[in-house]
Amino acid sequence: MELKGIVKETDGKAATVKVLRKEACSHCQGRIVCGRAQSYEIKALNEIGAKPGDIVKVSGSDRGVLMYAFLLFILPIALSAICYFSLSGTNRNLSYIAAAVGFLLPYIAAFVADRRLSGKLSVRITEIDTGEDTAEVCDE
Repeated sequence: MELKGIVKETDGKAATVKVLRKEACSHCQGRIVCGRAQSYEIKALNEIGAKPGDIVKVSGSDRGVLMYAFLLFILPIALSAICYFSLSGTNRNLSYIAAAVGFLLPYIAAFVADRRLSGKLSVRITEIDTGEDTAEVCDE
């Protein structure tokens, strides 16, 4: 994943970068659930010394994005169905409760994982842009 953004502030080896949503997100129906605005801020590792106001390229692992997408979209439905059908022969009310619990467990796991990984920066500033293409980044 590679994004373009503008550095808002720096804090030691980290920087807060305001990025625009990629064009791919404009066609995604999941953007409503995602809750992200047209632009959002991310924390990125700033090893190249970008300063506030610099236009930068940031990159991160696609693996993490895919893992969160699986955890938030696929796993709740699958786990809910497994819990429901595993108890459907015993008690109907119990199977409904198990399905609800199975649906909520991945969200609780995602919350815990997000809290544990929040101190680790997996997104890095890779380069400072020369400024030829700033119109698409700077919407202020």
